[in-house]
Amino acid sequence: MIKSARQLFNDIGEKVASQFPRFLLRGDHNSGYAPNQYGSVEQHGDFYLSIKTAKAESKGIPSGVAAFGVTGTFVVSLIVWVFGVPFYEGLWLMGLPLIFFILLFSWELYRPFPLPIIFNRRTQEIYYDLNGKLYHIPWEGIEAVAYEYRNVNQYAGSMTHANLDLILQRFADPEDRIILNVGGHTSGKRAETLASLWEYLRAYMNEGPWFDEEGRHAPQKTPFIREQLNKSGFTMRGQLNHAKEQLAKAKQSDGRVGAARGALWNAYAFHPMWFTQDMTYRICRSRSVKQWPEVVRERLDPNGPATRLIDIEGDLAAKFKAEKGARIKAQNAALYPNRAND
Repeated sequence: MIKSARQLFNDIGEKVASQFPRFLLRGDHNSGYAPNQYGSVEQHGDFYLSIKTAKAESKGIPSGVAAFGVTGTFVVSLIVWVFGVPFYEGLWLMGLPLIFFILLFSWELYRPFPLPIIFNRRTQEIYYDLNGKLYHIPWEGIEAVAYEYRNVNQYAGSMTHANLDLILQRFADPEDRIILNVGGHTSGKRAETLASLWEYLRAYMNEGPWFDEEGRHAPQKTPFIREQLNKSGFTMRGQLNHAKEQLAKAKQSDGRVGAARGALWNAYAFHPMWFTQDMTYRICRSRSVKQWPEVVRERLDPNGPATRLIDIEGDLAAKFKAEKGARIKAQNAALYPNRAND
């Protein structure tokens, strides 16, 4: 079992070819790269920062597709009405897509939301929920590993990937540890990119919520932070505004607006799907705070306790270990009754 980032760093060095870069990153040491989060950060506030996981990025897609189906049948109803078919008869086409939309939207709203990775600046620790199990690590003395590797197959050819890994331990069971990738999707990334993400996280945890492009503390939100948050705040609906801006630029430049106008029409056509997807994601994300255990929720409260999970898990860990030992003893007694007195 890998117990530390340094051990992981050494193991990667043995398994990954030497031509691929790897970095051992520390929370108290500058790596030399400029901070940049490349859209990985979901929320960036005064007291905590969250990074969405890959599973969360698909939230809202089923509802969006169903909404696109409803909109499409509504347009078809308008078309057949133009050709003399009563409008109410055309609306019957919407029945099945509308039922699918209601079912999928309700299913997504009440399905557990994939919780993000939380960097709590106030208590100086990190939280992650894995299938209902709470994992954490204090920021003090933290180390991470950024590394590249190459995947080769007959479909995509050779592609470089990169990970940014942390070692977390389970709450009240320190021997249960996981390797957590906080860098999001690995495809096409570089180790240098993830080192920049680490510098962004390091500046947030060490310098405060606001800092400049070199990671230095700032008393208020800087243009650099606004630019970074715009990357995270870009939604699927934002593509409509982007298409409008591109059309306006095309008209001002050389007058070749065909491609830009086509992109705008495409954005209008898919806008119902994007709008529904974004709306579903925001609703589910706002409700997901209740999914965290009480010990995490109260520490996300600005007025909550400032103690770290590692400071309060001692008694619980001892109790958990005793119960675990009792279960193992009972299982052995059932499997090997003749050894009960050994």
